Amino acid sequence: MKSKIIITFLLFLLHFISVNAQNQQIIDSLFQKSKTANDTTEINLLNKIAQNYIYSTSDSSFKYVNIAREKAESIGFEKGLAKTYTILGTYYYNRSNLNLSKKNYQKALHLYEKLELKNSIASIFLSLAAISMIANNFLEAFDLLNKAKDIGNEKTINSCNYSIAIMYAKIENYEKALQYILLSLKYLEVQKDSFNIAQCHNVIGYIYSCREEDSLALFHYTYALNLTKNNNQKDYAVLLSNIGVINKTQGNLKEAKKKYLKAEEIYIQFNDLYNLAKTYINLGNLYFELSDFSESEKFYYKAHELHMALNDSISFAIDYRNLAEIYKKQNDINKAIEFFNRSIQIAKKHNVTIVLREDYYSLFEIYQEQNNSKSTFEYFFKYTEIKDSIFTLDKEKSINNMRISYETEKNKQTIDFLKIENNLKTSTIKQHKRTEILLIIILIIIISFSIVLLYVYM
Repeated sequence: MKSKIIITFLLFLLHFISVNAQNQQIIDSLFQKSKTANDTTEINLLNKIAQNYIYSTSDSSFKYVNIAREKAESIGFEKGLAKTYTILGTYYYNRSNLNLSKKNYQKALHLYEKLELKNSIASIFLSLAAISMIANNFLEAFDLLNKAKDIGNEKTINSCNYSIAIMYAKIENYEKALQYILLSLKYLEVQKDSFNIAQCHNVIGYIYSCREEDSLALFHYTYALNLTKNNNQKDYAVLLSNIGVINKTQGNLKEAKKKYLKAEEIYIQFNDLYNLAKTYINLGNLYFELSDFSESEKFYYKAHELHMALNDSISFAIDYRNLAEIYKKQNDINKAIEFFNRSIQIAKKHNVTIVLREDYYSLFEIYQEQNNSKSTFEYFFKYTEIKDSIFTLDKEKSINNMRISYETEKNKQTIDFLKIENNLKTSTIKQHKRTEILLIIILIIIISFSIVLLYVYM
């Protein structure tokens, strides 16, 4: 069940840094202001309204960002238009439509580059890197993060370190994940940014959880919990859920259930359906552990209904896998195979290799139990192949080589620039010397000519 926890948490990890609960009071205030606004001010307000709706199941975010987009296009307000594409990129990202997400981010990037807005460009690089990470294209993600570092301010560089930490966590290199998240934490502690400090401790807790160092995970989750308790109820609920996961792995199922139900209450209050779905998966996992498969199935289906409402198709792979595990336990093998294959189909489509790995191994176990040697070999081979492909030594070397290549290229460019600068200086010095010699020659000629004239007239 440890892999089930890791899979669930990992797919929600990227949301934690950017999700803000929908605040109806703020939305109402923005609507009130927009009534008397016009042109660029109205567009900016519509974009803010769309941002506040972005994690809702309704199409309100899509509706208002498109109104803003049309108005921005009609008056040629390129900065506002770039913002609409950025919001649309996030809208599609949260609904697992990565192609449309990337397309809109690239449109925003084109406009920001035209307007030479460096921090906005860096922000888009960060978002595109997140998409690359989901697609397991770590080299592309690393390249985008370095581009963001090159042009961004200190805050952007910190966000890059945070994202690199998540990238290494995703490829299960927890040592390097810790290295980068601690870099991010150090910066945030200097800034006294308690909100983002809590986020870092949440990630550190997750890393230790993956390493099965539950006492350290619990320490960091609790530290983050205390920082968010009086500030952000939604993030407080996220941490309650994560502590519940640790309680469950330690065998304290009663305390885990208590945490999950409190988190569920908060998510319902804030209409946070993404994390509500996660909580239902956690409750499904808990009842699975108790062998109460009827209750477990009920919560897995609740999570799936929310994922369908959110059009979060990537999470379908997890839903089908979880249900398949129940049917496998109930010895309904045909149904288990059917749902594992559904999970595989979705996981392949979105390149969710961690889920694929677990699905292949489960099918290997089923066919081994059935003494089906052909299918046993087939799925063990697929499991081994994808296990090795998730993050091999060669890929690690490739990322390290990319870093070395990147730094080498920067150093080479610096050296080339210094050479050019030095050549220009040398050329200027030579030119000055030639000018000085020419002036001396002219002066000698003038003096000689003057002496000749003086001699003639004397």
